[in-house]
Amino acid sequence: MAGGLPRAATLGLLILNFCVYMILLALAGYVMNLSINGALDPVSTSEMTTYLAIFSLVAGAVGMGSVLSGLHHVHTWTLESFTASAAIAIIALLLSWEALGLASKEINENQFRGPPVKALESFAIIVGGTQLFYVIALRLGKTFGEFS
Repeated sequence: MAGGLPRAATLGLLILNFCVYMILLALAGYVMNLSINGALDPVSTSEMTTYLAIFSLVAGAVGMGSVLSGLHHVHTWTLESFTASAAIAIIALLLSWEALGLASKEINENQFRGPPVKALESFAIIVGGTQLFYVIALRLGKTFGEFS
């Protein structure tokens, strides 16, 4: 592989993850606020909606930590920064998959959902996929990237 290709691919996925995690955090906060204020339609809201919002907030916060750690890794590109970045990326991946699983369950169980909940479910699923691609890019960067 070319020298800068793993670094560029990792940086591109980091920018994508930053945008997706910011949207996920905003949507999860909005749905949580609606849930707390009782503004969500009681017919269309299940108990899972609150759990989905909570897990999405946690996954988003850890995912943003993964993005910050990844930016440091792309800047330094050393084996030590890779280890820290990969560890938090895997934790963020597992939490994102937890939110993905809850979103899938919510879609399967509750057919009358409002637009904010549908958007949150969609971004929870998207975030699980983009984080997986980022972890794969990190691993390929370790395999084919030349650390300093």
